[in-house]
Amino acid sequence: MVVALGDIVRMNDVKHYVGDRKVVKWSQDFGHQKAVEFIFIPFKCLKDASFGLIAVEFARIKEFKNLCREIPANPDDWENLYPSYEVTINNEFKYGQNNEQTFRFLVFMNASYKPFQHSFTSVAENYEAMTTLGSVVNKYEGYADKFLHAGGVLGLAKSIVGDDLHTF
Repeated sequence: MVVALGDIVRMNDVKHYVGDRKVVKWSQDFGHQKAVEFIFIPFKCLKDASFGLIAVEFARIKEFKNLCREIPANPDDWENLYPSYEVTINNEFKYGQNNEQTFRFLVFMNASYKPFQHSFTSVAENYEAMTTLGSVVNKYEGYADKFLHAGGVLGLAKSIVGDDLHTF
């Protein structure tokens, strides 16, 4: 199962991830370049115990935290030694997924942004869950250096063509 509208996900405190910001770059509206800082927060979906990531635009962290509900620490439960947070997935989130629709990642950002899914997968490739989505992009990038100017062509193609993030 994959995370869906109305599902509740649980994560650690956002403060743990603020120091590890990643810049996501893309092109939208006829070549206007965007570069926006995001933090990537692992989550567990309470519906089926599946895991994923939420990419939160750094400039919108306060808005994101306002959506969250704190779950107090429980010293008798090894999984809850520290406070955690839950958020109900609503239509403010967008998502990306693999072709088989067996994995989704969530994005909380300015609604006017229009990045493609691979914009996030290439930045977050060190997160194992994102590797599934980024593997195709990375697979073909490996061949780029075999052909003169192919890297620039692939980069241009990736900034123009791709799978949009989905809305709930």
